[in-house]
Amino acid sequence: MKLRSASALLLAAATLLFALLSRSLASKEARPRPSSSLDAALDYISLEKNKQRFVKDLLDLVSIPSISSLPERKPDVERAAVWCSERLEKAGLENVQIIRAASKTGGDDGGEPPPPSPPAVYGDWLHAGANKAIVLIYGHFDVQPADAETEPWTSPPFEPVVRGGAVWGRGAQVRSFLFSLFSFSLPLLSPSRFTSSSSSSSISWQQDDKGGLLGAIQAVEAFLKGGNGDASPPLLPVNVKFLLEGEEEVGSPNLDAFLSQHAKLLEADGALSADGAQPSASLGGLTMGLRGAAAFEIAVETLSADVHSGQFGGSVANAASALAAAVLSLHDPGTRRVAISGFYDGVTGPSARDREDVRRFEEATVVEGDGSGEAVPVPLFDEADDLRSVGATAAVGEQGFSTLERRWLRPTCDVVGMQSGFGGPPGTVKTITPARGMAKIVCRLVPGQQPEKVLAAAKRHVEGLNQREEGARGPGAGAARALASKLLGLVGLSATKAPPASREMLRGARASFSPLPFSSVPYETSRTAPALVSVERVLKRLHGGQDPVRTWMGASIPAASAFKRHLRGIDTALFAFGLARDRVHSPDESYLLSQFERSREGYVRVLHELGGGAEGEDLERARRRGAAAAEGEGGGSGSSSSSRDEL
Repeated sequence: MKLRSASALLLAAATLLFALLSRSLASKEARPRPSSSLDAALDYISLEKNKQRFVKDLLDLVSIPSISSLPERKPDVERAAVWCSERLEKAGLENVQIIRAASKTGGDDGGEPPPPSPPAVYGDWLHAGANKAIVLIYGHFDVQPADAETEPWTSPPFEPVVRGGAVWGRGAQVRSFLFSLFSFSLPLLSPSRFTSSSSSSSISWQQDDKGGLLGAIQAVEAFLKGGNGDASPPLLPVNVKFLLEGEEEVGSPNLDAFLSQHAKLLEADGALSADGAQPSASLGGLTMGLRGAAAFEIAVETLSADVHSGQFGGSVANAASALAAAVLSLHDPGTRRVAISGFYDGVTGPSARDREDVRRFEEATVVEGDGSGEAVPVPLFDEADDLRSVGATAAVGEQGFSTLERRWLRPTCDVVGMQSGFGGPPGTVKTITPARGMAKIVCRLVPGQQPEKVLAAAKRHVEGLNQREEGARGPGAGAARALASKLLGLVGLSATKAPPASREMLRGARASFSPLPFSSVPYETSRTAPALVSVERVLKRLHGGQDPVRTWMGASIPAASAFKRHLRGIDTALFAFGLARDRVHSPDESYLLSQFERSREGYVRVLHELGGGAEGEDLERARRRGAAAAEGEGGGSGSSSSSRDEL
């Protein structure tokens, strides 16, 4: 009896073991091992548990208020740097470190040394082979200020939420060019971290540029962690380096020094920027260039202190009126061209080819739903809709250029802030004649312009306002000015001048100039740069075979031009997935989860191609085409040769 019971138990155990083995074998057959590093990486990013973990990454990083422009937020910038360094290590990157531009040993006056520069995060993986290119991936983890109490945020900017197919919060988005969602369950997230207003999901936060850099990190992780089993070697097809910056939103003032000091560490064959944007969710865009920037401040003073407007108003100079006149002097009122003498020095564009690309963008259409389930073609850029989206009533700007040409290809000089007199709440008044006023000016620059030269021209202009008014008091001043203007005109120069009405309002005012720490050199990528060719191919694949349009960015990313100056002249291809609807730098900034997912696939595919994957032969042909095109245009790029495949 006991023997039969033991036999029965053995039979049952054998049956159970057979069933478990059969299930294991069936599971392995149902999920064949990936046939390539590309397949393995794509499988890795498509796993639901990884998707959920990737979104949690974004929520965690966006919840850090790493505002580089506010001194009180410096600890949060440091905290974001630590978070990013730990995330790089988790992804499998090596040599991860937080580094800074070296400070001087003492201040300019021999006193205390300046405070340390903001942190940057570096990591690399350099085991693809000496014959493989090194790709530098750039992003930034600092963000713009955001205040839920003074700005119309639907949810707090640093308490990111998932709502309506996107993540909402400050820093969630990447940049937009112009200023169907999928269902997504998030069981790993605490209910307090998100709200649901529809069956689709989005994350609310400021995505510029935390969502962008995370997509790139997660794609590299997919190669390093998504191989054929734990025992297989990593399958990343190209050498990579990461540089994540902590002061891009204040113009990267320490970046040149940083790159100069760490040029050997950051040596690469080409760069990809995770900061950037796409023109549409259904059509890709190749960013051909970025405007640069220069900023300054105009201060005016008319009195030693504010005075009673009933006693002195109308008999002494008013600083607010003088400030308005100084600001008006910056532009020609008829053409809206910048009236600063020397401002356009070096500007040769836009070229006929650039304007043709803008025209093609303006004529492009994309397919979108019309609300009834029907897909209909709509203009990629509709000027009337664009104006309505920001509450503008008319398109204005330099005569002779379209709206997009003004935003992308022409330099500008914009007032970004003014202060003078009483600034109390609406409905209140203080009867004074103000003694002082101040305006902050930001110029956006195009290739051919240099920030320091533009600032020098602006300084001459502002100081010229004083010189002109002092001279106007002497006899014959008007005739002298007219003669000087005529002589300057004969040699192709122009004298600083304000509209007649402004000249009188400036009488009695003392204007002064101060540069502001926001500066960037304009950047233009080579049309034949192989990194750009790779991005073009991947965008075409991601968008069903549609060729991407060529675009420019009116904003600035200082790193692109800085890399070209300090890292052997390398080109940077912008490869990011933010959209215009994301409200970058604005209240209710967000990032579509569908675009976040697309960014991971995009980086997986572009790294595969840059590593000489299935499409590598076409990339090599693109190199040869690029060399031939450069020779046909009158010369090559002048970059140094390398034994590696160059990007």
